[in-house]
Amino acid sequence: MNQKPAVGLIGGSGLANWGGPAVATHRISTAWGAPSGPIEEREVAGVRVLFLARHGVGHAIPPHRVNYRANIAALAELGAERRLHPRATHHLLRRR
Repeated sequence: MNQKPAVGLIGGSGLANWGGPAVATHRISTAWGAPSGPIEEREVAGVRVLFLARHGVGHAIPPHRVNYRANIAALAELGAERRLHPRATHHLLRRR
């Protein structure tokens, strides 16, 4: 690909609209299969950002089913030289 380098952002649904509207949407397959969903391309402060929802559109993929290899490979194929993986964690304790 002859595009400028990008930053890959694998995040949750809270980041789905971060950085403004997508300028392109990529649906690709990798040697490890399909990533969690479409990859949205945005331009943020002059930086090309590729966003992938870790658990898919609508949070449809549970953590043990996320194809992490395919996610990383897809971002690399689209030109991501760096990746950010912000996340929120929740406890498994029952509320009293």
